[in-house]
Amino acid sequence: VLIGSMSDIISHSNPGEKNKNDAISVVKGFLHERKMPALLTRRVRAHFSLLYTMRGTTADFREMFDLMPREMANEMAANMRFIDDVKTGRAGLMHNVPFFNCLEAEDLIRIGCRLRPHRATLPVLDEQGNPIGGQIMKEGVRGTEMWLVFEGEVRIERGAGKDAPRQVLGKLRFGEYFGELAVLVEETPGIPARYTRSAYAASSNCVLMVLSHWDLVVLRRESEALDAAVARAAEKIRAAKPSLFAQAGSARCRRA
Repeated sequence: VLIGSMSDIISHSNPGEKNKNDAISVVKGFLHERKMPALLTRRVRAHFSLLYTMRGTTADFREMFDLMPREMANEMAANMRFIDDVKTGRAGLMHNVPFFNCLEAEDLIRIGCRLRPHRATLPVLDEQGNPIGGQIMKEGVRGTEMWLVFEGEVRIERGAGKDAPRQVLGKLRFGEYFGELAVLVEETPGIPARYTRSAYAASSNCVLMVLSHWDLVVLRRESEALDAAVARAAEKIRAAKPSLFAQAGSARCRRA
């Protein structure tokens, strides 16, 4: 009785935590009913636990921002690290992304609402010190996502092929990003560009915020300023690295 009473008190004192636990219970019940394998069940539960911790259990919290006064929405977005905090000087998540940091707060909030959290696991090293597993991005693979570091560190590497020895290029921390080629440009129309680097978690608390190509398509349709910024960034990449592309083509997701 005492334990049950304490649980009720804790739940009522933190309704957000109760909503999170209720939502996770729904996920657990779904997986149990469909007899999912134990390993897959743990992975799915871990994903939703992180998702509900980072984003909350609200079905679409973009509506919350739309219904708030602008000043209140900006203050909330600053606390969520979507935008810079003008009061404290704390940089927002997209402060260092050149094709986003020129945008107004309203567009940055739209982007932030589309980001998906992802917890990266540390790789295991073999006898030669090469990482096994835990890879976030693989060099030479075509992809449709870019990542921003939210917590912890990410190690960026190049090579690791027969003719190219593995080379560690550095570590990325909060607000730094990688994989942007996948959402900005196409190698040829309809074919995404290849990643030019590999990435691994470099700390146990590595949390990334992921932006997919398809989310950026929607965002560009909603904002002319964002569309123009992304188009400029794509053209700069093409001008600086023409060898990446088999033939000339329009930047990905042009507005009609």
